[in-house]
Amino acid sequence: MTDSKKDRIAENLSSLVRLFHIMRARACRKGESPLGPEYWTLIFLSEEELPISELGRRLQRSKSNMTAMMDRMMKENLVRRSHDRGDRRVVKISITAGGRAYLKEKRAQMKDSIKRSLTMLREPELDSLCASLDSVGRIAAKLERMA
Repeated sequence: MTDSKKDRIAENLSSLVRLFHIMRARACRKGESPLGPEYWTLIFLSEEELPISELGRRLQRSKSNMTAMMDRMMKENLVRRSHDRGDRRVVKISITAGGRAYLKEKRAQMKDSIKRSLTMLREPELDSLCASLDSVGRIAAKLERMA
C-alpha cells in the first residue's frame, strides 16, 4: 500500500473521530447524557474482568479517581469487586447484569442521537454513507479477527 493511500485512510478515520466528538458535543448541548468514563469502563469490562489499576491505565485516571468511580458504579449495581484468586491484594472488577443493561441503554441513546443527526442528509448521501460504512464495518471486523 502506498503512503498516500495510508495517509488518506488515516485522514478519513480521524475525520470520523472528529465527527463523533461533534455529535457528542451536540448531544451534550441538548442535555442528552454523553458517553462518560462509566460507559468506557463497562465496554472494557464487557470483554473481560480487570483489575482497577488496569482500568485506570486504560481510562488515564488516577487510582483515587478510579476507586471513587468504582464505589459509585457499585452503588448503581453496574459492577462488582472481587479478589484475584492468585493474589488477594489485587482487586478485580467485573460487569453485572445491571451494567450490561446500562450499556444497552446507552447504545440505544447513541443510535437515536446519530439518527437525528442524519436527518440533514439527502437520500443519495445517505445511500453513499450507508454503503461506505458497510464496507468499513466489514474491514473493521476483519482487522479485529486478526488482532
